[in-house]
Amino acid sequence: MTSTDKPVSRVTRAAYRVTHSDERQLVVQIGPGDVLTFREKGRRATWSITIPDAFRGVLYRRAGV
Repeated sequence: MTSTDKPVSRVTRAAYRVTHSDERQLVVQIGPGDVLTFREKGRRATWSITIPDAFRGVLYRRAGV
């Protein structure tokens, strides 16, 4: 496995309507410090969450809490 010493970015296959009225692909980055960063392609605003917080959120959502 590769560690998260350097940021790695990927673009989603599909476009999503997230913050604005138009659909855009999302750029997802896994960065140092085990942080996930999201932004809409072509926009500068970013949102970050730690991997443990994201995993915890998925577990809570899966449990219906």
